[in-house]
Amino acid sequence: MMTLSQQDLACFVRGRDRVIEELRDRLIPYKGQKKAMSKAQCEEFVDELIATSYNNWRTKMYDKLQYCCQGIR
Repeated sequence: MMTLSQQDLACFVRGRDRVIEELRDRLIPYKGQKKAMSKAQCEEFVDELIATSYNNWRTKMYDKLQYCCQGIR
C-alpha cells in the first residue's frame, strides 16, 4: 500500500522490492544465522527488543513527539 501511495518517501528510493526485503529482514530476523529463527529464538529476540526499548530515552522522546503531533493529552 505504501509503495503505491507514498512513492516519494526517501525509504522507497532503492525500489519496492528492496523495501519489502528490508522489512522482511526486520520482521523475520536471522540474527547471524543462515535460516530463520525458531519460535523460541524469535520470542527471545522480541523480548530483548522490548527490554531495550522500555524506558529508553529515545522511546520516551518519540512517544512525546507522537503525543504532540497527534494531539494526545
